[in-house]
Amino acid sequence: LRPERGDALLRSTLKAVSTALDDFMDSFEGVAALETISSSRLDAASGFDAREERFRHVFHWPAGHITGSDDRRLNETRPDEHADKAATPAGGYLLLGRFLNLVEFLLPENQDLSRFRAAGRIACGDSECVVLLYAYLPESKFESGIVASAGAPPEPLQGAVWVDARTGAPRRILAEPARDLSNHALSEFRAVVDLAPVHFAARDFTMLLPWRGTLHARIAGADIYAAHRFTAYRLYGGATSEAGAQSIPAPDAGPALYELLSNALQL
Repeated sequence: LRPERGDALLRSTLKAVSTALDDFMDSFEGVAALETISSSRLDAASGFDAREERFRHVFHWPAGHITGSDDRRLNETRPDEHADKAATPAGGYLLLGRFLNLVEFLLPENQDLSRFRAAGRIACGDSECVVLLYAYLPESKFESGIVASAGAPPEPLQGAVWVDARTGAPRRILAEPARDLSNHALSEFRAVVDLAPVHFAARDFTMLLPWRGTLHARIAGADIYAAHRFTAYRLYGGATSEAGAQSIPAPDAGPALYELLSNALQL
């Protein structure tokens, strides 16, 4: 990281993010992807356990959404026979069900609900990224999907976002709770979501989508590690049927640390 701070860099980066996400939301269509979850649980009482599961993961507008609506919150579901299993797997392996909601704080209409600070620049694949630090304001009420205990409201988050200096697209988001959770059932949580522009050649347009999420949580003394990898993207619903959509491969990358850990524990 090459340190670089100042209001000018922060303002220009947030403006570029706003433009990129406006374009993304204006052109968004439903997308289905193959989701492979490699997860492991380390518990002093029960030892090690690991599993790998595959699901169809769909990114879509909520039912009844009106094009051009001010409500720009996307839904994510697993609409198949494994949906119940994915939502509540035995042992609590599913740490995060939605990934694009971690991008919502960057939408132009939401940026006033977080604090931001520029940290510097860093190499970002074949490009350069500006790294911003952020923290939700207490009144933001974003649905982070992270709750410290049953029935509690979603936790406000803080972390860092890597923004492509050329396109303004967020390429990586690191998120963790903004407050100390040491006295809660969920005492630790960290998520890193990697995003990439996915080009659909059949329709000649591009959407920004997650291609990997890596997570760690400590729940009731057990450590859970998970890597979610998204591949085989296809347009879903709307005017184009899933069967007729163009399949797009995920960005080329080696296995995440948690994928390697899960595979090793299954040997």
